[in-house]
Amino acid sequence: MKSILLLISLYSHPGPLHLMDTVLPRNKNYNVKLINQNAQAKFGYLVNVDDSTISLANVPLPKRGPLPSGIITSKYAYPNITSIRLERKGVLQRSLIWGTVVGLAVGTIAGFASGDDPKTPETGNPFTDIFIGIDNAFKRTASEKALLYGLSCSATGAIIGILAGVLSKKKFIINGKKEPFDAMRNSLLNDTADNPSTD
Repeated sequence: MKSILLLISLYSHPGPLHLMDTVLPRNKNYNVKLINQNAQAKFGYLVNVDDSTISLANVPLPKRGPLPSGIITSKYAYPNITSIRLERKGVLQRSLIWGTVVGLAVGTIAGFASGDDPKTPETGNPFTDIFIGIDNAFKRTASEKALLYGLSCSATGAIIGILAGVLSKKKFIINGKKEPFDAMRNSLLNDTADNPSTD
């Protein structure tokens, strides 16, 4: 429903869009890498997307309240755009932190749950007891296993978090065409309307 209302407001807007007439809700910040038809890369933070242009700012926009002075915006029309890459600001760091924390918690719980490794008693035979002592040296208590499993799983979780953050990036090939530009805009409208965030 929110997406429909946003689309209606987009098409019914009586005049050109300005910085204060932002169609996209300011509930998320996107880092944008734009490649123009001259193969030049342009970087900025998403301000707005209308039916034919995308606007970028030199700094992230605040989530609420008036826009601060000093924001410099640039507008790019779709016929001059080759590709657009969108990345949620800070999503890679958050994915890394969550992956590490979850991995550490899972590993620690698994280590304590496995309990102490039972140690083999010595037999009194010096030759046999040498091998028993070596074997017992590799036995671990529940606390030791919790530490080892926690560190191992946190590293694995961190890697998974990084991959999740990298895969969250979206790239749209525009090549100066209206249809892929509209697809990119609709994706942003759906994302900001249906998945509000306070990050």
